[in-house]
This record gives sequence, structure tokens and C-alpha cells, in this order.
Amino acid sequence: MLNEVGRESSFLKAVPQALLSEDHALVSVANLARENFERIADFDLSDVVARYVREHRVDIETANEHAVELKKFLAVCSAAPVGMAGPIDDVWHVFVLFTRKYAEFCRNMSGGFVHHEPDTSDEDHERSTSGYQKFIDIYEMAFQEIPPGHIWPDRTLFLDSASAGCAGCGSANSPAGCTSCSACNGQDTTVV
Repeated sequence: MLNEVGRESSFLKAVPQALLSEDHALVSVANLARENFERIADFDLSDVVARYVREHRVDIETANEHAVELKKFLAVCSAAPVGMAGPIDDVWHVFVLFTRKYAEFCRNMSGGFVHHEPDTSDEDHERSTSGYQKFIDIYEMAFQEIPPGHIWPDRTLFLDSASAGCAGCGSANSPAGCTSCSACNGQDTTVV
């Protein structure tokens, strides 16, 4: 940033360059995620949604809402590695079974194929936890809205419930904060 006489503004002198670079990178990733979402927003997932409704016993309105949020998640994933929490993982599991459709979907976004890589170690889980925070930040910037809380759990809930062995879907119906995700199948995962 230069002022009218060509010198650095006092703002830039006061802000460390590392922070400016990090913010600039986040803006770039958010822009790419938004562009990717625009490319796939109208991608037909009706067969995926129908199977999701049947297998997970959710109503069609919820399933359609989950499909839109999955598209947003995958648009962010194609722009940067991020973590996940909540029920959208279940609809993603159904979607990857439709291999040709899933591959076509991924080709429509820049960034290539988005692999589903589940946590297999404590290190993976820690990376997913910090990646979830990154996902929320990018989502808010890319889509100019706060992620729906009934779908994307509050990041502090995720951190608290993750330590209790829960995927943290955000439902308030159980002491662990989870009732419907595949990670705990609605079981009380509170550590006693």
C-alpha cells in the first residue's frame, strides 16, 4: 500500500509482513473456493441425495441442505487442505460411492480430485482439528456468511467433543453434543 507520495503507509509499517502474507493467502484461498463453488453449485446430486435420504433416514429438505453444504466444503477443500466435523461427512461418504459422478464433479473445480482421507492416527486428528478452524475461516470469507450452526458445529464444541472421542456434529441432544454422525451413531461419548 502506498500513499499519495509513494511511501509505505503507517499501517503497513505497524503490521508484521508475515500477518499480511497470511491474510493475503487466506483471501486468495477464499476467492478460489468461491469460484469453485460457482462452478459446481448447480451440479445435480439428486441421486446422491436420494440414497442419502434412504440410508441415513433424513428428510429430503435436510438432505438437500446437506448437499449444498457438501458442495461448499468440497469447494474449500479443492482450494486448501482443511478439516471436517459434523454430519456432512455422511453425505460425502455416499457421494464417493458414485465414483464417476464424483470424479466428474471434482474435474469441474480447479484443484483436481478431492480425496477423502479419514483420520487414522492422533496426528491426523490434530491436523483435522486445526484444519477445521481453517475451514470455518475460509467458509466465512468465501461465502460471506457464518456456517449454519446446526450443520457445522461451533469450533469450540468440536475441540471439546473431539477430545472426548466424538466427531462433534453439533447436536445438543446428547451430553457429548452428538446424535447423528457416523462417528458415534448417537452414542454418549462423554469421557467419565
